[in-house]
Amino acid sequence: MSRIEEGPIPDKKSLTVKKKGFSLDKLICFPAVPAAILLLFNGLIHTCISNYLSLYGLERNLENVGFFFTINAVTMIAVRPLTGRLCDRHPLALVIIPGYIGEMATALILALTSNMISVAVAAVFYGIGFGSVQAAIQIMAVRSVGPERLGDANGTFYVGGDIGLALGAYGAGAIFDAAGSMAMYLFMASMAVLCILFYIVYQFHIRLKKQSAPEA
Repeated sequence: MSRIEEGPIPDKKSLTVKKKGFSLDKLICFPAVPAAILLLFNGLIHTCISNYLSLYGLERNLENVGFFFTINAVTMIAVRPLTGRLCDRHPLALVIIPGYIGEMATALILALTSNMISVAVAAVFYGIGFGSVQAAIQIMAVRSVGPERLGDANGTFYVGGDIGLALGAYGAGAIFDAAGSMAMYLFMASMAVLCILFYIVYQFHIRLKKQSAPEA
């Protein structure tokens, strides 16, 4: 019979499995949070269009305002390829800031005018604005992390959009009921301005961080 040699009995401490504590970083991809915040506000803006444009038409005695979405869709399809090339070759600011200006122009046109030509023009501006911003801020989220965290970044990014749509459905409706479509679309314009300011402050913060990095 062969003899089985017994090795030393492992210490109980070495067999203890270390339990990893809860980390908020596993739930939220913090580098992608700025892009998620921008998408949140974009969700608020989009709700004013998608949920309440038909009520806007009834309030302003405009028929067939639904063609806004047709013009908007065609414009977005035309703009997306150009947006992609701009994002690849130039800073995202050249896409994001003009995109939010387009959304702001949409809101101001709808707030201050009441004819079908204006609705068509607003649809073009919104197609350019929304089509540019949505793609650019997702690229912003993806570029904020390494390849190993792309899924986390996208998850955090889309959570921001879901929160924005939920808050917008309630908030925009409350404004519309209380003060009408003009107040709601002026609110939409203010959200676009807020997004521009937030993005500028964020870029300024990133630049300062890069400048101070060699000194650390």
